[in-house]
Amino acid sequence: MMKILRQCLFSVFFLLLACSHPDDIAPVIESVSINGVEGNHFLLNTGMSSAIAAKVSDDVLLSQVRIELKNSSGYGTPDGQSRLFTFPVKGNWNNVSVKEISGQSTTVNYSFLPADSVAGKGTLEVGIVDGNGNLSTKSYSLFLQNELLPAFNIISTFPPVNSENELTVPLNGNLSIDGIVSDTDGLSELTVLVKRGSVVFFESSILPAATNFNLNNIAIPSFTEAGSYTIEISAKDTFSGFYSTRASFRVE
Repeated sequence: MMKILRQCLFSVFFLLLACSHPDDIAPVIESVSINGVEGNHFLLNTGMSSAIAAKVSDDVLLSQVRIELKNSSGYGTPDGQSRLFTFPVKGNWNNVSVKEISGQSTTVNYSFLPADSVAGKGTLEVGIVDGNGNLSTKSYSLFLQNELLPAFNIISTFPPVNSENELTVPLNGNLSIDGIVSDTDGLSELTVLVKRGSVVFFESSILPAATNFNLNNIAIPSFTEAGSYTIEISAKDTFSGFYSTRASFRVE
């Protein structure tokens, strides 16, 4: 009888010991996708909203997730310190998101809009913590490109383009352009170059300091020599995005 009792007590002791053993298994980051594309390397456009989906799991209970964006200058790290066990800062920024999660498996969704100022190489870091403070992190490489280049909307010219899509300016006449060049980041420089063959006829550099510029404001001198001409208008935005448009015409 005593032997059976001792065996029962030992069984209860080992059962209690097993139950009190701490959870030391780290949670798992199963996959990460951006804009529906799963992988370890991502190409993103600055100035455009992107959606991250991180699938995570734990053998017992999930607690927190942190999604952080960094570039080579450290963009995305508010205090430069690593996080251990639990993330002390909770909230949402343009570049960092710390969220409470629960359950054994979930997909965390987060939308962000990287500024044009962070164009270039970057890192996406995902960290998760379970209910016992076990931490897992994974890093993914990013390349952020500035796709929002200056845009030209040329409505008409005077003299107008004919039915054969040709433009002719009368000798001693002027050329004017009705239209807008715009950029969501802001325009930093507009360059106008008019050539007769390889000879520069007119050149001007304008600093708009605005998001829109009316092409009517370009004052091209009267054409005093006949011949074939080209006009090229180039625009640069405040983050060095560059675009140009070019056209040919005759003076006669």
